[in-house]
Amino acid sequence: SSHVGVVRGGVLEVLGCETVGDRAPGGGAWLEGLEVHQSRVSIENCVTQGSGSPGGALFVSMSMLFSSESTVAVDQTGTLGDGSPGGGLAGGVLTIVSGVQVSLVNTTTSGDHSHGGGISTCLATVDGSLAVYNSATAGRGSPGGAVGLGPVGAGG
Repeated sequence: SSHVGVVRGGVLEVLGCETVGDRAPGGGAWLEGLEVHQSRVSIENCVTQGSGSPGGALFVSMSMLFSSESTVAVDQTGTLGDGSPGGGLAGGVLTIVSGVQVSLVNTTTSGDHSHGGGISTCLATVDGSLAVYNSATAGRGSPGGAVGLGPVGAGG
């Protein structure tokens, strides 16, 4: 059974979620795949606290597809533990098609070996708009204050 989230012609809001233990990715949600079509996604105030817990807002292990005039807004999310890349979004292949707006604001990674304060992805194709503001990495061995490219996995 595949855990793929599909949002089509609607609104998805994830507000004030967290994971506390180690190897607990995705403060807002943990999915194998995510597709957003003609929709608005808003994720705010989400965090992962343990080590090996990427994706303060979302962890999507396979692929993220944002298409068809969608807007995606991530605000005030982060990861606190070591080996936890992607303060906002973390996962596999990221695709943003033309006409789509994705913005990440105030996203951070605090632990060591936690690249990508805004987004951590293994491959990104951006034809739409991707804006990352006020994102940072604070720990040692954590390049990419806005965007980090690295392997998929909940181990950092």
